[in-house]
Amino acid sequence: MAHIDTTGWKPERIGRLNKLLDKLIRSEGQVKTQRQWIEDMPDDVTKEVIDGMIDYNRTHFNRLTSDRAQREYIARLKEKRNYVVGDMLVPKLVFDAVPGEIIADADRKGAT
Repeated sequence: MAHIDTTGWKPERIGRLNKLLDKLIRSEGQVKTQRQWIEDMPDDVTKEVIDGMIDYNRTHFNRLTSDRAQREYIARLKEKRNYVVGDMLVPKLVFDAVPGEIIADADRKGAT
């Protein structure tokens, strides 16, 4: 069971984290809080930082008026960071609270 580690965190940050963890999420036909999903993960859960290309929208891209705008759109997505714990997309605050091995983009690309 994965756990949440807030050792050394300020009370304000813990409060924001608790609000995020109490959010309901539907996955695999079940509705649980994000805290319950994370606690159900194994202790050796992997954490991954990925670029924003997961948010790519082909329709939006094709409606952009110039090649320059399309290049800027792609650049913005590549600059953006998304945080994944196990197979769940989570906010940065939750990502920081869950202990685990972090897999960087370079490590993931080198493995494939």
